[in-house]
Amino acid sequence: MARLRITKLGHGGVLYRSPGEKWLWVDRWSGSPNYTPPPQPHRVDVVAPTHGHFDHVGNDAADVVELAAAGGTVVCSHEMSIYLASLGVTAVGMNKGGRFEAAGIGLTMVRADHTGGVTVSRWSGALGPTTATTLRTGSLSAEEPGNSEAV
Repeated sequence: MARLRITKLGHGGVLYRSPGEKWLWVDRWSGSPNYTPPPQPHRVDVVAPTHGHFDHVGNDAADVVELAAAGGTVVCSHEMSIYLASLGVTAVGMNKGGRFEAAGIGLTMVRADHTGGVTVSRWSGALGPTTATTLRTGSLSAEEPGNSEAV
């Protein structure tokens, strides 16, 4: 039986690999002092940044831009989607309570209490409230990341 695999990438980054082998990247920050590279070869199906702080998306959202360029569907807050569009990234923006399915993975935006501004070198502004994404794939769900474990 295929299982959901969860790999902590360091700091707030988590990689979910669904039973159907779809890869969901949440808050990859490759500049983290404790960044753990993903298994190779890797793929990008869905990218779900929770908010725009550098320690979740890199400066100028560089990690999101890189993952999107590899072909991933980006799902984030509406405000972040507008900012990412200015960087040439097409993103699906939603607000709390919004739901979107990408690569067979259902994403629902829920409330999370934390500032939601963006850390960029050429622009500064709010990208809306921080949100969290609840992952649902088949009968499995994951809301709390862990270290490289199967659920």
